[in-house]
Amino acid sequence: MTIAGSLVRTAEGEGFVAPGPSSFDLPPVFSVGGVDVTKPMLLLVVAAVVVFWFFYAASRQRSMVATTSPAINARPARWILTQPGSRCH
Repeated sequence: MTIAGSLVRTAEGEGFVAPGPSSFDLPPVFSVGGVDVTKPMLLLVVAAVVVFWFFYAASRQRSMVATTSPAINARPARWILTQPGSRCH
């Protein structure tokens, strides 16, 4: 007997039983209008909402008018570039 074979033994001494289609028949979490809703269904809906929200937030209409932060960041660069001896004239 191999090590893997000894680890797979159950308390009754039976060997490993592979999962079948009945192993994936999950109990419903709740029922809506006679339709049973399982945990994978809920996870699918939550994942779809998260992905939709991410793409919606990423593609929102951005403002065409610059805010003050780029102008504040540009002042030191402008000052450095206009100094005498700067090679960027």
